[in-house]
Amino acid sequence: GLRLHTERSQQTRPRLDEAVERALADVGLWDDMKDRLQERATDLQLDQQQKLCIARLLPLKPSVILMDEPCSALDTAGTRAIEELM
Repeated sequence: GLRLHTERSQQTRPRLDEAVERALADVGLWDDMKDRLQERATDLQLDQQQKLCIARLLPLKPSVILMDEPCSALDTAGTRAIEELM
């Protein structure tokens, strides 16, 4: 998202890396994914895919987020984390 919606001059590697880490941490994926960042999203478990979809939009800091059942595949802890984040 940041690569598409920010100026190229603002797309430094440290900035992008920090945004990825922060977004994944916000949705509770960083600890599980920090050593698997090159893995295909389709190879992730369903709950991880759902969290990843949410994490992808967070660095853009949108003022409105439309979601359709964002916690449908999540356990209680995952649901609580996403609800608190939103």
